[in-house]
Amino acid sequence: GILTALMNNDPSVLPTIYEHGYMKMVLNVMENIPVDPRVILVLPSLLAGLCLNSQGLEEIKKAQPFSKILAVIHSPKYQSIMDMEVAQYLGQEANELLRHQPVFRENSVQAIDTLLEEVIRSLEALLQEKAKTGTVDKQQEKMVLNLFTTSLKVLAHILQGSTDEIKQFVSKAGLKSMMRLTATVAQICPPSSHVPVLLDVFRIMVSIPSCATLVHKELKESIVAENQKVQANLDAENIASSTQLPHLEVLSSYLVVLARLYVTGNAFLQECTKAPRVKDFFPDLVKLDCVVRRHIAAKQHEEKLAKAAEAAKAKRPTPPASPAD
Repeated sequence: GILTALMNNDPSVLPTIYEHGYMKMVLNVMENIPVDPRVILVLPSLLAGLCLNSQGLEEIKKAQPFSKILAVIHSPKYQSIMDMEVAQYLGQEANELLRHQPVFRENSVQAIDTLLEEVIRSLEALLQEKAKTGTVDKQQEKMVLNLFTTSLKVLAHILQGSTDEIKQFVSKAGLKSMMRLTATVAQICPPSSHVPVLLDVFRIMVSIPSCATLVHKELKESIVAENQKVQANLDAENIASSTQLPHLEVLSSYLVVLARLYVTGNAFLQECTKAPRVKDFFPDLVKLDCVVRRHIAAKQHEEKLAKAAEAAKAKRPTPPASPAD
């Protein structure tokens, strides 16, 4: 806004702005951010302006701005205004704030960790409901998946082009959280729905050679571990049984992510080609992916037929009762 432009063009006005209480007003807004996308989107640039001198920077740093800003994404209070467009602009503005003030990096990584934990918790709650009742509330599912996509959209824009931020994210809890997200959302919707937004973040992570090594190792180990679970519980008559299906869905999602990253080239491709026994590993993955996809499709077809049979049975008229003697 006008105030942000004024601070950026003439930082000498900052003491006057502080004297008139604008800093206190902004800090109060951060504690209870209005449900208004215009306020949410302008807040990072306003904070960047207030950080142009040491007094403002110290005040804003104490307030842990990224924790406050990213909290709006997973708070139910803001779900009605949080869409992909708002997520994109919020991520870009947060990235800009971080670029000008790297002192916030630690807080940003903590806030991202908290955000991803909230997304995982919401997805797991959805899975628990499905396991308990056999179905999920469609409106709740829509809200949770919107939280998933908007959160990863914000994350991708925050990480974009920031080598130090990417390294810190991957080396801390970020990579583990991304693997958990991949495994959890795979059991709720098909890869075509969730893999693209996951790949936006994975591709940014593997753009750094040292991070590509870690991602490749984590994916490979996760695929091997999930395949062992499938093999350990193998049902020769029906590999796509209800107990096997979640493992197959997770395995399929890991394989899709790995394959998509493999064809992107760059550091990840180099890491793959120099990995031990890669000539044996990838042909096995192709065969395994075919098996997984075939059995998931068979299971989904069975469920569709069962639902159709139940629907037909429900529509069938009830025979009239026999007349009493």
